[in-house]
Amino acid sequence: MNIINVMMFGGRRCGKTSVIAAMKGCFQNVFGENTNLDIEISDMATMDVIDEKNTEISQYFINKTRSIVMNQSYAATQGLMEYKLDICIKGKDGKTTLNICDFPGEWLDKNHPDEQKTLQAKIEHCNIIMIAIDTVYLMEKAANHKAESVGQYNERRNYCKHIANMVKDSFQVADGEPPKMIMFVPLKCEKYYNSGEMELVNGRIHTAYKEIFEFAEENKDKYEIIIAPILTLGKNTAEFSRFEYGEDGEIMLDTDLMIPSMPKYIFKDISCSYSPQYCEQPLLYTLAYILDLMQKMRNTEKVKAGLFKKLKLYILETYCDLASAQDFLEHKKIITEQLKMEKDGYEIISDPLQLKEMTV
Repeated sequence: MNIINVMMFGGRRCGKTSVIAAMKGCFQNVFGENTNLDIEISDMATMDVIDEKNTEISQYFINKTRSIVMNQSYAATQGLMEYKLDICIKGKDGKTTLNICDFPGEWLDKNHPDEQKTLQAKIEHCNIIMIAIDTVYLMEKAANHKAESVGQYNERRNYCKHIANMVKDSFQVADGEPPKMIMFVPLKCEKYYNSGEMELVNGRIHTAYKEIFEFAEENKDKYEIIIAPILTLGKNTAEFSRFEYGEDGEIMLDTDLMIPSMPKYIFKDISCSYSPQYCEQPLLYTLAYILDLMQKMRNTEKVKAGLFKKLKLYILETYCDLASAQDFLEHKKIITEQLKMEKDGYEIISDPLQLKEMTV
């Protein structure tokens, strides 16, 4: 069995767990019944959380009103959670397991030093980090309509600087190790997708997470950097409308975080249904990462010395199921053809894995 460790970063109730819950359905929608690729969930704790989250979001669409307040009704993650998704090939015994670590967003706050030490220890053993971004707070209440200006409440919501420090301190690539992946995943992009502003979303991510991009540029051979936006609810479903104002004429703020506490969404079509889009892309990029390592394992099989020997040893220790690796490589073209690499805010910034050129 092949195992890949993924850390999901993001602020409190920004929608991290919702993305994990939507991955399975979107993956199966993309590949349908025409391939042997499938996702299985053998871990009951993961199954319970995914079922609960999907039921929770679906309720918005069953009991529709003109507007909804999403964040307050989301249940916060309690403690450190690990979700296991098994990517399988039908008729084969081998599988690749994604071990996705999620945690309460408030752990990124400076008032949680012990929890941050726990996170740092986890990050050191991860191959991929996904940075979930609450796009509404990135985009709204900015000084102007340019990429260089981010939302007034962005830092308090998305913890960009805190995450940058943790990445630089703990997400290191040792000599002889293959590159690691940093994936920015903007969530709740419906409003900006529907209005054709996804390139502005992309530009503001570059501004908000400038420290990470600069760090990666200094170590460009060590980090695969990707921006992969998703539509949490689906296009032409519900989109952000406004922050609610109180009787004093000011935006209503959460007293702990001092960010807007009542973000309202409106349904564009009252007959719409829950239809998340692009949620399979973070999963597919994770698989592409694994495929690259499997490919290197096969290509270095006859190499006897030097850096490639170290790389082969690392890969064999991490991905020891050679038969399974061969099975997945046979499906490489099917997987990589579904990768979204451009438009709608998507971008591969640094590409030491050469995902853009991946071929069977």
